[in-house]
Amino acid sequence: RFFPLVLELQRLLHKEKVIGDISRMFCDFGLDINVDSLPSTHRLKNLELGGGALLDLGVYPLMFSSVVLDEHVGSKASDPEVTSSLLVVDGVDFDDVIVLKYPETRRMAILTASMRGKSGQNFLRVEGTGGTIVVSGGAASVPERIAISAKGKEEKVLDFEHEGMGFHFEADAVAADILAGRKENEIMPVAESVRMIRIMDEIRKVGGVVYSQDNM
Repeated sequence: RFFPLVLELQRLLHKEKVIGDISRMFCDFGLDINVDSLPSTHRLKNLELGGGALLDLGVYPLMFSSVVLDEHVGSKASDPEVTSSLLVVDGVDFDDVIVLKYPETRRMAILTASMRGKSGQNFLRVEGTGGTIVVSGGAASVPERIAISAKGKEEKVLDFEHEGMGFHFEADAVAADILAGRKENEIMPVAESVRMIRIMDEIRKVGGVVYSQDNM
């Protein structure tokens, strides 16, 4: 959420409305991991360590859906209706398909995550009444480029190069809040973290993934 690309994407969609009224979006995050060869103790397959595609990969498409389909965060944001289908092996989700519906704004998201197949460069597509936006990069966790295709206009491409994986953007935001004496961040308040967890819990409930903490 702290990447300059993500902040600019929000501005383009919700302030400038470069593709008009948003109708739907598609986002995928897949990695080609030989999960069958991993021991059950590996963090990706151990439920006690939060194993599975949802917590490791699916949270990125979920973040993009929140950024794209609702300009608000936390208590001001709307909770979508959730449908999910998860491929569960020995209790662990290997592949996820998630559909989010916002009835009031008539917006939908189709989100996918997989530990068994690498997603392509163009991992996010947003459609609106005035065109489309495609976000690309090495993965949903490392976005690098925004391509705007507005109706009647030439395609416009914005590049966002940065060093490393981009974790420094979040670290800088935390440091700035600490220096200013703030206890939470405006871009990602505690209420938004709780909201995302609540949505993921609903995805797991529908999809059939259970953690030991659920029974406490």
